[in-house]
This record gives sequence, structure tokens and C-alpha cells, in this order.
Amino acid sequence: MLRHGYATMLEKAGVSKFDAQHLLGHANYATTADVYTHFTQQAYTEAAEKIKLYTQSTQQGEISP
Repeated sequence: MLRHGYATMLEKAGVSKFDAQHLLGHANYATTADVYTHFTQQAYTEAAEKIKLYTQSTQQGEISP
């Protein structure tokens, strides 16, 4: 869990994946890319859910566009 948190902080701080690879001690770049892909996919999923909720609420007249 701690390593994933560290990887998340590196990503949010704008550290390149190449630098993160070395900081995380990954011998293979693909390992680092897989970790970041997980977080990116989570962000897309959360964004899609927010858009879905927003469009549903505007269709019901709850929020002014």
C-alpha cells in the first residue's frame, strides 16, 4: 500500500515515468507503466461517473447548465 501511495504522489507531482521507475526501484519500465495505468484508469472511471451524475441531474432540472 505504501508503495502505491508513493507512486501516486510521484504521478500527481508530475514526475516522469522514467524517473519514477528508478525511484520505485523497478528494473523494468513496464512495471512502472502498469502501476500508473492503474491510477489513470481509476481517474477515468471516476470522471465518467461524475459526468453521468451531472447529466442525470441536469435532465431532472436540479442543476442549471
